[in-house]
Amino acid sequence: MTQGRQSVAIMQPYFMPYLGYFQLLDAVDVFVLYDDVNFIKKGWINRNRILTSQGEYMFTIPLSNISQNRTIAEHSLVDSERFYKSFKKTMEMSYRRAPNYCQGMEVLEKVFSDPMP
Repeated sequence: MTQGRQSVAIMQPYFMPYLGYFQLLDAVDVFVLYDDVNFIKKGWINRNRILTSQGEYMFTIPLSNISQNRTIAEHSLVDSERFYKSFKKTMEMSYRRAPNYCQGMEVLEKVFSDPMP
């Protein structure tokens, strides 16, 4: 912080954010997670992609009653256990030999085991 001035970044939440998201988080004094704006259908809030041996794999986190007329925070996971089992298997097959695989899988396990509001 320089002479009483703070840098602030405001971003919407994303599942498995890209590297630039973390670089921004590290570069600012205050980071605001902006989840009280309208949800964007087919955006990157609940979608992402990973690389597998078959190429790019796009996935979507299942949410209940998706609506652009409700905020991001008003949406919740549906059938998360079923999705997680499938996604975990894909991650295992694609990344089990990658550095920090175990730590990454621990984070995923925690995300999907915590109860959602």
